[in-house]
Amino acid sequence: MSTNRRMAMNDDLIGGAVGPYELVDRLGTGGMARVYRARLPGDGQAALAIKVLPLRPTDRAAPRQRFLREAQMTARLRHPHILPVYDYGESDGKLYLVMKLVNGGTLAERIARGPLEPEEVAAILTQVAGALDYAHARGVIHRDIKPQNILFDTGGDAYLSDFGIAQPGAHTASEDTEGFTGTVAYASPEQCRGEELTPSSDLYALGVVVYEMLTGALPFQGSTPLAVMRQHLTGPVPDPRAANPALPPGVTAVLDKALAKRPSARFRSAASFSGALNRALYSHPEQPSAEGIALAASVRVPAPPSPAPDEIRFRVTRRLLAVAVLFVAIMAIVAALILTFVR
Repeated sequence: MSTNRRMAMNDDLIGGAVGPYELVDRLGTGGMARVYRARLPGDGQAALAIKVLPLRPTDRAAPRQRFLREAQMTARLRHPHILPVYDYGESDGKLYLVMKLVNGGTLAERIARGPLEPEEVAAILTQVAGALDYAHARGVIHRDIKPQNILFDTGGDAYLSDFGIAQPGAHTASEDTEGFTGTVAYASPEQCRGEELTPSSDLYALGVVVYEMLTGALPFQGSTPLAVMRQHLTGPVPDPRAANPALPPGVTAVLDKALAKRPSARFRSAASFSGALNRALYSHPEQPSAEGIALAASVRVPAPPSPAPDEIRFRVTRRLLAVAVLFVAIMAIVAALILTFVR
């Protein structure tokens, strides 16, 4: 029996309602939030996803206001690669967010199968980069870019989801990182320091995601969240070609820039990051294989054939005639000059 099915059997919300929405079954869970397949009463097909976040008795007004403010801001985002938010609100002590239902899985599930092909990485990055730049241009910072928040529809198109509203009043790290908001494995150095975030922090997290897509592994790892934070703050970026030797050499420089410790040293936009990676992946010269080099060395280039004797005599005669004609012409010019002076 699947984990989701076991959870569904123990979920007292299934079959009930949150706001006007009927909850049909549970799709997953993360932190305090549960995500359900839902529909409006009278709709035959459950074509919505609704995220439900129960409020704890200890929660004050601030987390609720923060959730509702960010939900309202996210609902205004209209981009082909941002998961649409249709509705949000509060019902019976639960905050909820209604979204488009997509059934193609997450990027995390794809990475779990191993490194992605370069053309797949380039396509996903192009779509996500467009969504991220669109949000940044409207003053929205995601704050939690990670493969679990990149979803796919059945056609393979990517959707960026969960713009910083998944866990009001909670942390995705451990108690050792109290006050931290986000996911440590993808956190920028300034996020690890608890500083105010800018769009550059999202670009750093996107760099971690791209590194993971290309290699199948995270660049910074540790036994505790604090150990991972130290890697983000001071550790050098591991060469992605050590994990995936098939990558072109230029990829290393692109990821070094994307994962720079100082925000000012990173790419200025997600589109510029995407463009640089595309050039690194596809603009490198093809290297000859060892077999090709050996084959080229074994091939003898035939020398041009020597001319026949008759051809040699013809060439010599033609050159002598040309010299004779030139000599006669010169003598005629000299004679004409002499006659001119004698007269």
